[in-house]
Amino acid sequence: LLLSLGAWKDEESGKILPGAIYATNSGGLRWFPITSDIPVVTQKQLSLTSSFAFVAIDPANPKHLLTADHAWGRGILYRSLDAGAHWQPILQCPPFSLAGKPSTDSTQTPKLPQINTAFPETFNVNVCLFNPKQKTVLLGTEETVLISRDNGETWNDLGALTPEKQPGLRRGTGLGGMLLNCVRISPFEPNTYFLLGDDSAMGWLSRDAGKHWQPFGRSFWPWSGAVDISIPTPDHAFIATGAFNRNGSIIALETGNEKLKETVFHSSEHHLPDFLRCSVSSVYCPTNQTKLIWAVISGSLYQTADGGKRWNCIMRRARLGHIAADPRNPNTFYITGQKNAYRIENGTRIIPIGGPRSAGKAVCDAKGRLLVAAPDTTKPGLWRYNQGVWERLLDEPFIADVTTDPGHPERIAIATFDPPTHDIPRQTGVWLSSDDGKTWLNASATLPFLNAKSICFHPRQPEKLFLATWGGGLYVLNWLPEQQFEGPRTYRSTHEDRRFCYVIRERKRPPIATLVAQRQKEVQATPPPPTGGAGGDEENQYSPGPLRNGDMEEGALLPNFWISKWIGSGKIIIRRDLSTAQHGKASLMIATVGGRGKAQISQIMNIG
Repeated sequence: LLLSLGAWKDEESGKILPGAIYATNSGGLRWFPITSDIPVVTQKQLSLTSSFAFVAIDPANPKHLLTADHAWGRGILYRSLDAGAHWQPILQCPPFSLAGKPSTDSTQTPKLPQINTAFPETFNVNVCLFNPKQKTVLLGTEETVLISRDNGETWNDLGALTPEKQPGLRRGTGLGGMLLNCVRISPFEPNTYFLLGDDSAMGWLSRDAGKHWQPFGRSFWPWSGAVDISIPTPDHAFIATGAFNRNGSIIALETGNEKLKETVFHSSEHHLPDFLRCSVSSVYCPTNQTKLIWAVISGSLYQTADGGKRWNCIMRRARLGHIAADPRNPNTFYITGQKNAYRIENGTRIIPIGGPRSAGKAVCDAKGRLLVAAPDTTKPGLWRYNQGVWERLLDEPFIADVTTDPGHPERIAIATFDPPTHDIPRQTGVWLSSDDGKTWLNASATLPFLNAKSICFHPRQPEKLFLATWGGGLYVLNWLPEQQFEGPRTYRSTHEDRRFCYVIRERKRPPIATLVAQRQKEVQATPPPPTGGAGGDEENQYSPGPLRNGDMEEGALLPNFWISKWIGSGKIIIRRDLSTAQHGKASLMIATVGGRGKAQISQIMNIG
């Protein structure tokens, strides 16, 4: 009898201890470890410490065992041919450093064969199955399914196949299980598709109508998750990342050549919030432009006029969500928000328009009407804004996305989503309307997977409707424009619905050009952060440096890895005070100037 254990924390000592595999030949009365010759690592986090989630026994040869070290970024597959007396490493995932790039630490793992997987593989194997008749072994990881057809000698990614003549591309098999957040079709190239997904799914580009796919978005941090995309030219796209309310960045993707080029904008280098503590929910670049870009970052609106090198915050803490451009005027767009929705008119003025109090996804139809998918509000459903009036088209509480036919705006489709955290799913699949939202028909009878976060019409082939599901793949529905119907589901908007969307009063905002000028003055008046010292190395640019003795005694500014936040009016001054120290050479001073408010300073400490 064998037992595999993961890494664990000793409650008495507080130490993190590595896992191991134990065996018993006395029916469980006595256990002894059989992994003594497997090198393990111990770190200050459980996920970085050696852990063994499984041990598998070959039915045809009980002495043939397989196990894997789950330590993040170090995953190694081990094999024993003598019932665990000795172990041999046979396969590893490409080791990644904390900066998301291949590790240069030669001592991290031995040089072993590395499997070429479709996703950045951390090799967290949870299931292993032997088929002794065919000498086949299957490994179920958190990212994909690996297969060996020679009893573990060589391995392939069963979730995505690689064409022989195109090694940089992938072809799906239906086993990838990507949690897709967005699907978009290029308005310039009808066979160019984009897919965005959670975690390591990131981004995928197809140039042949979905037959083969090329990954992107992995040059900086492959596990950010991508959520939105803007395609302003045939050769450029801008991607928003940060699917988990962190790891937020904007990726500028150049697609003109076979080899994609990525430029990543994030953190203070580009006057953006810290990468680890923000998320980008939406990005928009007007058609035929590559310099003027708008983005919603942690609920605030940012703008850049130089292609992303320097960003300006236009609306702070406005609880914004998604950007929807008016197809009649690319410089005019809407932004959904939990307080008000806003109309950005010609890129110059910010006009609050009320709304259903939701930061959900939105789209503007060919007539310039705004449609909002609002699941997170008191009155959920599909809402439409037209000529100053809000109308509730459908009371679907689990609506996730909405799309309209670019050539026939009366054709509307919505997708529904329910987080898979409970036993009974409540999503209802896809709903269609061919009569401008008056009646609705459920189109999910032949759909094997109902949970979806993104739906869109093909911009140049209106009979194709694309659905990106959360774990079930990408689907296409053929719905011809001449297929008209009267659906069984209806909803009639009420006077209470319209009253619910009133404009919440707020201070008048100056023109956007004035806001940009004010922001640039603020940036110029802010001293640059100190360089060097603790937290100045490459790794600590993305994670808090250790809090060391003497930090408060070096210089007059704060360490550059301390995080401060100010809530209230006036100004806050935070610095080392060299004159009123109590127990050392310096102490921390916090002072407010002008206006009433509350000050809060927090430290993220890594004490080593």
